[in-house]
Amino acid sequence: MPSIAPTPALHRPAGARPSRQLRAPVLPALLLVLLLVLCLCAAAPAAAERRTFTISAAELTREAATRFPQRRCLLGLACVTLADPRVRLRNDDPRLFLSARASPDVGAQPLGEGTIEIAGKPRYDPAQGAFFMDTPQVLRLEFPGLSPAYAAQAVELTRGLLIDYLRQTPVWVLDEKDGQQALAKLVLREVDVRGGKLRLVIGDDD
Repeated sequence: MPSIAPTPALHRPAGARPSRQLRAPVLPALLLVLLLVLCLCAAAPAAAERRTFTISAAELTREAATRFPQRRCLLGLACVTLADPRVRLRNDDPRLFLSARASPDVGAQPLGEGTIEIAGKPRYDPAQGAFFMDTPQVLRLEFPGLSPAYAAQAVELTRGLLIDYLRQTPVWVLDEKDGQQALAKLVLREVDVRGGKLRLVIGDDD
């Protein structure tokens, strides 16, 4: 029978390095996987972390006082001025309560003083980093010393002035110089009234 010549063995020349064709894509892939693992490990605790800080009624009152007095006139004759705002917070009530002293006058002639109180739930506007009193409702509006001839006009002026003011003006603006408040502007998850304070919750629910 004819003999079959054995297939010559393949030998790598002395000193030759292994081919990199298989190893070249491996290192970038391993680095990418490692980077993803590190990112997930770093992000997991932060996502689960929740922090809370609160704002007292006294702080809200001081903030409101910087924007008062407010004044509105009807036909340049009948006017009302709002001053001395006061913010109250009640336990187990999600609303903010704002009261102010109302002083109507006609032709610059004072007609006495009254009181208005309005309540509404806090609403957060992330674009402004600010809190507004949402859908304010008048709870009390009294002018005990005002004659009936002027009372109705004073009531309408006062109600319209304060409601318009609250729609356009925040009761609190987050301070970006304060680390906690700056963080809240970015990741605020919850806002309500609890324990007699405005409560802000930062972080995820996960």
